[in-house]
Amino acid sequence: MTRKKKAEKKQTVSDDSSSLRSEETSSSLSAQVVEKLVVNEDMKDLVLEEDEFPDNLVSGFSVAVDKLNDKRSWVRLKALNYAYEAVRNDYRPELLENTVETLVYTLLKGPFHRTIDEERRLSCHLLASVVLTLGECSSSEYIWEHCGPILRTLIKRGLKGSLEAIACVGMVGSIDLEDIWSLMGDLSGYFLSSDTGLAAEALRSWSLLACSLPTADLYRLLCSHITPLSIFRRLFLSFTIANEQNLASAQSVALISELLQQESFSDASSSSSQEEVDVVEDAKVQQKVRSSNGSSKGIHSITELMQQLHQFRCQGAEALVEENKRTPKKQRSLRKAIIRALEGEVDSQHYQLANGEEILFDNWVDTLRIQSFRVIFQSGWKKHLESNVFIRQVLSLGMPVTPVPDSELRLTREEKRLYRSPNSVMEKKRTIQRQKKRAHRIRECEVLQQGGN
Repeated sequence: MTRKKKAEKKQTVSDDSSSLRSEETSSSLSAQVVEKLVVNEDMKDLVLEEDEFPDNLVSGFSVAVDKLNDKRSWVRLKALNYAYEAVRNDYRPELLENTVETLVYTLLKGPFHRTIDEERRLSCHLLASVVLTLGECSSSEYIWEHCGPILRTLIKRGLKGSLEAIACVGMVGSIDLEDIWSLMGDLSGYFLSSDTGLAAEALRSWSLLACSLPTADLYRLLCSHITPLSIFRRLFLSFTIANEQNLASAQSVALISELLQQESFSDASSSSSQEEVDVVEDAKVQQKVRSSNGSSKGIHSITELMQQLHQFRCQGAEALVEENKRTPKKQRSLRKAIIRALEGEVDSQHYQLANGEEILFDNWVDTLRIQSFRVIFQSGWKKHLESNVFIRQVLSLGMPVTPVPDSELRLTREEKRLYRSPNSVMEKKRTIQRQKKRAHRIRECEVLQQGGN
């Protein structure tokens, strides 16, 4: 075969392969276009008849709940995101009560039994936001009654990103103290996890449940289950590298100390008959501790428990003292935050809401609660802090404050004449300040000119 024929044959083969490639690309492009059209049509179904029903919870939430059992995973995720966003960014408890049974049935039938962790996480956050919106009512108890077993299973599997949401559902929906104790026991199993993020989340969830318990029950829980205190001791002895796990444990210990301090003050102010009752209860708890541990050593009073927590604090603070310039900046800031938490110093948080209300949180109970509520409500947490009756009741903020109308914020003619006229006190102060600045600049220019000469 000559060179000319070889070249012609090579060219025909290349032409055939290029034509095949072009056909494949055209077919793939057409498939992408068809898939895109299908996606767009399904997305339109999620926001159906938006003009007729402008309310987000009326139209979007009901349509999204119907889409939670779709066969396609991306449609289910889209519906979960839409329903979760509708609940967290709006506050309408009267509209959610009618759809609770449908929501629970749909979640138990579909997303909770899927293999995608993101679906389960979003389902937990959706349930938590619904429960915190409804508050302590029969609907919240209905959610915990039906979803409680599968939520406990998710805790035992260590579903990261959902532990605080599950703790909120149990805290509000459960009316049995044993359920909360079992939840706290399941969460304490992750305190020493190698995943520091999961351990910190478990500690925050445990603290959230501890806030909801009566102080006397929390004291008896700590006396009968020594596991949390022994875990805290191990955490404080391993402070070589400060992380979120250590910070969360320090905050938990500060919270326990604050709650027990309140209980000790109430015990000091109680009557002698109440003291006799407490002695009997402490004896029962001590007997239970001895029978469970098989030893004669137990925690006898709140004072001894406070001393043990103080010892934990001292050990943790001593382990964190050593730091130098070579320590990374993030490590130094984490260590300082842990020491502040161990010493009981709360970083007070100040918030200004849209209705003009100013809120200050300056204790560990409210700080850890608002921290968990922010994780659940995300972008809509200020909306719920402003108008959610149950959240305000938990944080002791009272009933929602009605916003001041814009007409009352406007200045009247007399106020404008008083504050904006040349003879007003404010205008005179501004004039004096301008004169001082002008005189200062003139003096600086004179000094520079003299120095140049």
